[in-house]
Amino acid sequence: MKDLAPVKYGKDSNVTNSLVANGSVINGEVKNSIIFRNVRVEKGAKIEDSIVMQNTIISKDTVLKNVIVDKDCFISEDNEFKGSKTYPMVIERSTII
Repeated sequence: MKDLAPVKYGKDSNVTNSLVANGSVINGEVKNSIIFRNVRVEKGAKIEDSIVMQNTIISKDTVLKNVIVDKDCFISEDNEFKGSKTYPMVIERSTII
């Protein structure tokens, strides 16, 4: 069992139809997605129809749509990753982009 603080939603966050696990900090937009433990979504980031696994940082102004991000990844500022609904894009474990 992992005891982490509850999710922290920033004043600029917007989360709809999503599951967000404990320890996460959400300051961006999350829609129709699953966010695992200890994920940080910075201001201006947009995540839609995606899965982001634990200990991952999504930097500001980054867009993820139909993407699966494995754990321990770092996605830097101003990136855009899009897959299709039938074939999502996958970012491997411990990737730094």
